[in-house]
Formats: sequence, C-alpha cells, structure tokens
Amino acid sequence: MNPDCTPAVYLDHAAASPPLPHTLDLFCQYAAEYSANQEAIHQAAYQIRKKIQESEELVLDSLCGSCNHAFVQWTDSGTAAFCNMFAHHHFRDGEVVTTAAEHAALTAALKRLGVTVRHVRLEQGLIDEKHLAELLSPATRLVAIHHVQSETGALQDLTAIRRIIDLQAPQSLFLADTVQSAAKLNIPWQEAGLDFATVSGYKVGTPGGGALIVRDREIGGEKLSAFFQRLRKEEHLLSRPNPAMCMTLAQTVAEMTAAQDRNLQHISELNRRLRASLRQLFDSKIRFVAPESSTSPYILHFMLPGYQGAVLVRMLSEQRIYIASGSACNAETQTPSPALLASGIKPRDAFSGLRVSFSPATTANDISRLIASLEDCIHTY
Repeated sequence: MNPDCTPAVYLDHAAASPPLPHTLDLFCQYAAEYSANQEAIHQAAYQIRKKIQESEELVLDSLCGSCNHAFVQWTDSGTAAFCNMFAHHHFRDGEVVTTAAEHAALTAALKRLGVTVRHVRLEQGLIDEKHLAELLSPATRLVAIHHVQSETGALQDLTAIRRIIDLQAPQSLFLADTVQSAAKLNIPWQEAGLDFATVSGYKVGTPGGGALIVRDREIGGEKLSAFFQRLRKEEHLLSRPNPAMCMTLAQTVAEMTAAQDRNLQHISELNRRLRASLRQLFDSKIRFVAPESSTSPYILHFMLPGYQGAVLVRMLSEQRIYIASGSACNAETQTPSPALLASGIKPRDAFSGLRVSFSPATTANDISRLIASLEDCIHTY
C-alpha cells in the first residue's frame, strides 16, 4: 500500500487537537455574523459584547460551576494567558513556588519576572507535599503548579495543595495550569480555591483562542477585573478578543464538559488497552514515570531505555502515525526533558520518552496500528 494513501493516526492531542468539522463550521458562522468591532458604540457592537458575555458565562458555568466572583480574560493561547497575568506588578516582588516540570511557557514567564522561584520536589511526578510546606512562607506571592503535566500526564491533587497553602502561606495566590485538563477532567475550582486557571483552544479542538479564568480579588487596591480592563482600554497592552474565537471556544468547552464522563470512559479504556499491550510487548524494559492511578487518561507517557524517543517518533511518522517524544515546546532541544529530570529520571533514560495523547475521536483501531508499527520500528531500529 502507498504510505501516502494510508489514513493517518494522530495521537498528539496534548500538543494540538485538530478541530472537528462542526467546530470549524461554527467558527466560520460566528466570524461571518459577528465581524464588527465590539468596542464601537453602535448596535452591532452591542450584540457582539452581549455574545462575548454569554460566552464568558458559559465557560465559567462549564469549568467552575456556579461562581459569581470570577471572570474570563480572553487570550489567543495558553501562553498568552501567562503573559497577561504576570503583567501585574503584584508578582514582581516576593517569591513564587512552582515545579521544574511546568510548561515551558509558564517557566519562561516566571523567569522574566526576575523574582525568587522555588521548586517543589516531585515523587513519581507528583508533588512532595512535605517539601511544599517547607518552601511556603510569608514571602510567597504565588503558587503556580500544573493540574495535569503536559508530558507525563501526572495529575496533581490541587485541593490538597490548597490546604497546605492555607496553613503555610494563606496570603499566596494559587495558579493551576489547567490547559491539559479543561473540559476533560473536573477542575476543582471551588474546592481548591483557585485564583487562576487556564484554557487553550488548541487543546480542545478549536481553531485557536484561549482563556485565563480569574477569581476577581483585590490586589494592591485594585480589582483584577479593573486591572485587565485598564491594560486593554488605557495602556493598550492587551489585544481585542476575537469574537468568533471566544464563542467557538466557549461552545466547544460546554459540549466537551457535557460529554466529559462518556469521553473519559472511552479514553480510559483505550489508555488501559495501550498500557497492557506495551507491557506485553516490552515486558520489563518499559518504564512509566507516574502510577496509572495518578495520571490523566488523556496522556500516556512511557520510556524504552536504549531507544531514542525522537528517532522512534520520526520512524512512526513515516508510517503516518504521529505521537511525541515530549512537549512540543521542547521538541528540538538537545537537552533531556526538564519534566522527566524533575521526576527523578536519569538523563540517558529521559531521551527515551514517548508520549501518546488521546482525544474523544481516537479509536481502538488507532491503538492497534500504533502497537503494530511500534513493534516494527523496534525490530528495524
């Protein structure tokens, strides 16, 4: 069979999930119907502002439940959400507590602040709660930790983290990077007392867009909602949100949240099937960073020591099967994955990592083709 005619198997949804046809149709419809500048004073602009407000409420209802003290700051990506947030002067003093396994965009944003950043140890990809308690202090301005680690899939207990914050640094704000969990897993917005959460349209199958969900607290004598409004209206540091992007993202998040239980059951079955097949195929050679019970079913990360993950990814891609050797943002670096090193993996083994990430559209046949092709690649490596 001509490989160009073979249907592609795409299993890199943690990097970007292709939009479904009905989502693209929805975006095109919104883009054509709501093309005015929403900041104008005419009726067309008013209608767009109303639609954007409805979209904000839809996102909050879907991801946070009933919450009257939060708002959505629209962005064009998860990366932009971090940049927008750290424009606030509050974060330019004091200390930030985070991990060395955060997404490159968050790590870079924290580095630009120029403040003291303290890293919590990880045990099998999970937060060392005792060490977290030791790092927190009256100087802590922010705790910034992923909900689901984008490479290993490690799932953090945000509610437990909040309890430690309340005991050791109650003045600290709490940012959860929820890009990999939004509309896929329950986000404990209320239970964990989150102040910030993030959404990326690229991870839920929209043409783009993003959102920073913000608890509207007063910091430095100014509500956060007023701060972002000032950045847009007076300082012109934030771009005007794209109405079609906002509405499409909100509708997609609502649809995925409504189907969350069904999707989770389907993807968990595929994840277990792949995990079992890998164990059968590679026996004791295969390694998993985090225990199955503490990872998101949407991401399955494993290592095959002795094989270069990047080489296997390229070999699989020649058969039109697309997975990843790690986070896309670090794909071309010559150093081992920071997330794996932070989880205690030796550098030589870290280069052998492979990440498979699923979407509701992933099928059992996709998994079968991956297993067969991976076995073939190992034999011809």
